[in-house]
Parts: sequence; C-alpha cells; structure tokens
Amino acid sequence: MRNPLFIKTNRILTDAWGILYLLTSIWTYFIVRTEAGRYIGAINTIVPLLMGVFTVWFQKWYPKKVAEGGKK
Repeated sequence: MRNPLFIKTNRILTDAWGILYLLTSIWTYFIVRTEAGRYIGAINTIVPLLMGVFTVWFQKWYPKKVAEGGKK
C-alpha cells in the first residue's frame, strides 16, 4: 500500500506503542520494588488496554483531520 497518510498514521501509532513498551519496562523496574509492586500486573494490563482505545480513536481521527486540511 502506497497511501502516505496510511503510512504516516501507522508510523505515529508504532512510535507511540514503542514508547509505551519502553516506559513499561522502566516503570515496572521501579514499581516492583515498592508496595505498589503487587499491582504491577494490573497496571501493565490496563495501560495497554487504554493505549488500544487510543489507537482505535486515533486511526479514525487523524486521517479525518488531515483530510479536512489539518497539519500532516
């Protein structure tokens, strides 16, 4: 597929997911050493679910914004 908007949208989402998983490893390292460590499984389940909701929204919103003349 050679649709530049599709590629741009997916690059943004790929970057966001990559940053999320990088940050997940960092916060897990620190949180597991605290009292909140017992909740790390729930935290590391809920945050990607929220990112999934963002992904669904973003992949609809961003192309529409660009098509309406917003910044690419």
